[in-house]
Amino acid sequence: MRTPAWFLLLAASSLSLFSTGCGGSKMSYPLMGQPGVKTLVNLHPDEAKHVVYSTNYQYAGLIPVCSDVSIDDVTDSQAKFTVKDSGTQYTLKRTKFTKEPWNTYLDKTFGTTCPDISSLSDVDRQGIKQGDVMEGMSKKGVQIALGYPPDHATPNLNSDRWKYWRGAVTNFTVVFVDGIVKRIEGR
Repeated sequence: MRTPAWFLLLAASSLSLFSTGCGGSKMSYPLMGQPGVKTLVNLHPDEAKHVVYSTNYQYAGLIPVCSDVSIDDVTDSQAKFTVKDSGTQYTLKRTKFTKEPWNTYLDKTFGTTCPDISSLSDVDRQGIKQGDVMEGMSKKGVQIALGYPPDHATPNLNSDRWKYWRGAVTNFTVVFVDGIVKRIEGR
């Protein structure tokens, strides 16, 4: 008796899920296990869960730009990293809204050279330090202070409107005029 194709497909899918678990398939990532890795933008974790989402929810937690971290594990659906100062391990979860390749996203978040903020304005540096956006900040300042806006809602950084979420439901929009924050809608 011949086994139906649908059964074989179901069995193969089940084995695949069993072998990768909930964390996805292991990936090679050049910075994993390397010394000198830093955050390239501020990260805003859910501190209760020690989770950061690729949708870049703007939770109250703050992992400052240029924090020393170790990349502990990377799969196609998440990256585990530890902030060296605190010893706290976080999980950076890839959400369904992240459209760019995962390695590209990770390369915008982690690196070995801190961004140079010395040429940015005082208001940019203040916003970066506080992990918040303020009127008068440049696009570069906002990008470092808040991280990149989710690419499903702001696919082009040349746009004059960058949309961010405070959590899964509430959002706000940073409106730029000539590359400078003019207002923040939905605060």
